[in-house]
Amino acid sequence: LVLFHEYLPPPSSPSIPIGLTFYICIRMNWGRHSIFMRHLEIRYKSHHTQTIMSIILSRVCLKPEVPQDAEEAARLQQLQAAAAQWQKVQQQRTGLQYQALMQQHEKLQQILEQYQQLIQQPTNLQSMSAEMQLRHYEMQQQQFTPLFQDWDCSFVLWYEQFQTYPHKDQLQDYERQWKQWQEQMNATNAHLQERVATLTAMVPFASKDRGPPTAPPLPPPPQPPPRVEKKPEIKNIDDILKPPGRSSRPERIVIIMRGLPGSGKSHVAKLIRDKEVDCGGAPPRVLVLDDYFMTEVEKVEKDPDTGRRVKTKVLEYEYEPEMEDTYRNSMLKTFKKTLDDGFFPFIILDTINDRVKHFDQFWSAAKTKGFEVYLAEITADTQTCAKRNVHGRTLKDIMKMSNNWESSPRHMVRLDVRSLLQDAAIEEVEMEDFNPDDEPKELKREEEEEGDLVGHEKLTFIATRFQNHFHLYVFPSTT
Repeated sequence: LVLFHEYLPPPSSPSIPIGLTFYICIRMNWGRHSIFMRHLEIRYKSHHTQTIMSIILSRVCLKPEVPQDAEEAARLQQLQAAAAQWQKVQQQRTGLQYQALMQQHEKLQQILEQYQQLIQQPTNLQSMSAEMQLRHYEMQQQQFTPLFQDWDCSFVLWYEQFQTYPHKDQLQDYERQWKQWQEQMNATNAHLQERVATLTAMVPFASKDRGPPTAPPLPPPPQPPPRVEKKPEIKNIDDILKPPGRSSRPERIVIIMRGLPGSGKSHVAKLIRDKEVDCGGAPPRVLVLDDYFMTEVEKVEKDPDTGRRVKTKVLEYEYEPEMEDTYRNSMLKTFKKTLDDGFFPFIILDTINDRVKHFDQFWSAAKTKGFEVYLAEITADTQTCAKRNVHGRTLKDIMKMSNNWESSPRHMVRLDVRSLLQDAAIEEVEMEDFNPDDEPKELKREEEEEGDLVGHEKLTFIATRFQNHFHLYVFPSTT
C-alpha cells in the first residue's frame, strides 16, 4: 500500500475516470492471528492506468494464494489475461510510434533540402541597388513563408511524438539536430523580415511603381555548409563475448550482419557463435536468409562401393529474385516468434541487408521486446567477394549492389569485430606451424645419433635420476 501511495497521482487530477479493480490477497501471520485484505479497488484517471499496471506487474512481488471461491478464481484469471493483453498492446504501440517518428523524420529532411536550396544568396548581392535587393528578399520571403509554416507544424508534431516514445534516449542525436535546425529556421525568418522592412524604408515609392516583384538572375548556388553530426556509437565484440565485459553486457542481444555476398558474414557469424560457446554461453540462434533458397534436387552419382550410378537427393542453393521479398517476410515472422518465445537470449541475423528497409523492421521488433541490437557490417572489395561467394553471384551483380549500397542509420550501434577476426587468424597460423609428425622424427634422429656412439664395442647405458640430474654410466660388455 505504501508503494501504491508513492506512485499514484492525486485524486484531483482532471480526466475521464475509468474504474480498474485489482484483487490482491496479502496474508500476514503473527502467531494464530491472520489478517486478510481483499478487493482493493483503485479508481483513477485513464492516463494513469499504465503507471498502475506497471507497478503491479513489475514491483509488487506477491504470490497470492489460489482462491477457493470459483467465482473469485475466474475473476483473477481474467485479470491475469488482461495484464498480458495490456503488455502486448504496449509493445505494438511502441513499434507504431517508432514508425511514425521515422515518417516525420523523413518529412523534416525533405523540408530541410528545400530550405538549403532556397537560402542561397547571389555573390553580387551587396553590389546591387537597394531596389534590386528588396525585390530579391521579397521573392525569397514569399517562397520561404509556406516552407517555414510547414516546417514548424512538422517539427511540433515530431517533438510531441518523440516525448511519448519510451526509448527516446536512443534518438537524442535526432533531437539535438532538429532543435538546432529549428533555431536556424527562426533566425532565417527573422532575418528576411528585417531585411524587407529595412529596404522598404530605404525605397518608399519603389513598390508602387515597379509592379509585381521578379526574381533576379541567380548564379549557380555554392555548396551547402557541411552538417556537424555526432559519429555513431561503436561497441567492441570483446566487450560482449569475453570477460570481464560479458558480465555487464545486456541480457538479451541481437546482432544484425551486413555485407556483400562473399564478404565473410557467415564466417563472422560462426566465429561469434563459437566464441560465445567457448566462454560458457548457450549457442546463439542464427537465422540465415540463404536457407530459404535451398531446394531439394535429384542427382545421379556413382557409388564408390558398387560402382553403380544411383540417384540421390541433395540440397542446392537456387537464387530466385522474385521470391526474395516473400522469403524475407517469412524470416521476419520467424524472428518475431523467436523473440516472443524467449528461448534464445542471443540471436544473429545473417543476411546481405544492402537496403535499410531490409533490416529496419528487425531492429524495431527487437528493440520493442527489450533486446539490445548491434549492427556488424563486414566490408571487402568486389573482386574478393566475387571469388569467395559460394552462391554463384557474378562480379557484375556484386558491383551493382555495391554502387547502390545504403549507409546504416546513425542511431544504430555498430559492432567492431576486427579483434575476433585477428584471434581467428592467429589461431589458424599456430595450427599450421604445429606438425605432430615432427616429434617422432626428432626422437628417431636422436636414437640414431646414440647408436653411432657405440662403434665396435657394445655398451650398456644406465641412466639414473638423482636430484633432478641424469648420471650416465657406461660399462663395456663382457659378452
